[in-house]
Amino acid sequence: MILIGHSFGGIIAQTYASENEVKGLVLIGSLIRLKASLLDKIIWKTPPILWRKLLFTNNPLTRRFYKSLFFSKTVSEDIFKEFINDNEEYLERLPGYVLQYEKFFQEYDGRKFLSRIKCPTLIIVGEEDKIAPLSEAKEIGNLIPNSKLVVIKNAGHLVLYEKYELLNSTIHNFIKSLV
Repeated sequence: MILIGHSFGGIIAQTYASENEVKGLVLIGSLIRLKASLLDKIIWKTPPILWRKLLFTNNPLTRRFYKSLFFSKTVSEDIFKEFINDNEEYLERLPGYVLQYEKFFQEYDGRKFLSRIKCPTLIIVGEEDKIAPLSEAKEIGNLIPNSKLVVIKNAGHLVLYEKYELLNSTIHNFIKSLV
C-alpha cells in the first residue's frame, strides 16, 4: 500500500506508516506538530454560535481569510472560486463541534516517531504554505530516513487546487519509482 495524505491526512498517514509496513508514503502539506493559533483557541473554547456564521459560511470575510491562509499570492480567481464552490456546502453544513477537532491533537508531536518510518517517502509542500510551511517539511524530511522533499513554487497549502497537474505528475513519478 502507498499512503497519500494532505494536511491533517498527512498526520494520519505518517502516524500509520510509523507503526505499519507500507510500500511508500506521500505527505502533502503535512505537519510535524500542531501549533494552535488564537483563532483555533477561540473556536475550541467558545460555542459555535459565536463564530460559525462568521468563519464557516460564504461571506466576504471568509473568502478573504481563506484566500490569504490557504493559497499563494498568485492564485487565480478561477481556482479560488472552484475551491469555494467545492467546499461551500461542506463548510456550511458541517456541525460546529466537528470544526473543533484539532483541540484533541494538541499534544501530537511527530518528532517522537517519524524516524521509525522506513518506506520511501515523498514530502511535498507549497512554497507559500502558511499552514504547513517549508520549515515543517524540512524537519519532517530530516526525521524520515528515506525521504525526498519537493517544493512546488507559487503554491500555498492547497497545492492540490493551485498546481494539481504538477502535484499529480510528481506523485505519479514517485509511485512509478516504487514498482
